[in-house]
Amino acid sequence: MRVLVVEDVFLQRMALVAALEEAGCEVLQASNADAALAQFDDGLRVHAVVTDVQMPGSLDGVALAGIARQRWPDMGIVVVSGHSQPQADELPTDARFIAKPVPVSRLLETLRELVRTQS
Repeated sequence: MRVLVVEDVFLQRMALVAALEEAGCEVLQASNADAALAQFDDGLRVHAVVTDVQMPGSLDGVALAGIARQRWPDMGIVVVSGHSQPQADELPTDARFIAKPVPVSRLLETLRELVRTQS
């Protein structure tokens, strides 16, 4: 499974990347939504994106999730935050929310479920 992790806090991003790689995922990363969109615009394709809500830049993680859903309706989307939980109507259809600290087992289970439903 190919996953893009979008997280502005370096240590949190590295922890998520390491855990996903250890579980056998191919992991790419971006420090904010603008950088993630630039990668998508360059042709990056992934099975899923894991994005924090609050990040610097012109978009937050909820906006990124909405754009990702519009462009790639089958992409798995997981939104994470330790500060705020988006309302259900703020998240794209079929996106999931996980509160920080992110339990790796729950993240992996959620990603596998989302990717399985894409097939």
